[in-house]
Amino acid sequence: MDDILERFVPSRKYQELYSILGLKLLSHCINVSQSAMSQFFLFKARVTRKSRNDRFKFLEKIAKVLIGAYNKRGVRSWFYRKRKQLNNRAPVEILKGEWRPLHPGPQKVLALAKSISDGNAA
Repeated sequence: MDDILERFVPSRKYQELYSILGLKLLSHCINVSQSAMSQFFLFKARVTRKSRNDRFKFLEKIAKVLIGAYNKRGVRSWFYRKRKQLNNRAPVEILKGEWRPLHPGPQKVLALAKSISDGNAA
């Protein structure tokens, strides 16, 4: 199994995040293969690398903000839409690879999500 996995029951919040974002988007943003992400849930594992655990928590914040404005499909679509506030990039383009939640790009993504939930942007 991938190095992110260790035997443990995934928390309910990660199950909810998985149900909102889906396998493809979640594995992309966490920076693991789809098969590793499937094993994470199938084998009731837990994230062992702090950087990936931090990404889970950050994505959960974004999803919680967006789920108030969109349904699950809408939330997933939101991540793929290019935004002028992100220099004509989509959130999924910023939340890839070895990003960190406190980096400027991810913080802009979170701010954009919050502005949408406040009704300030589309």
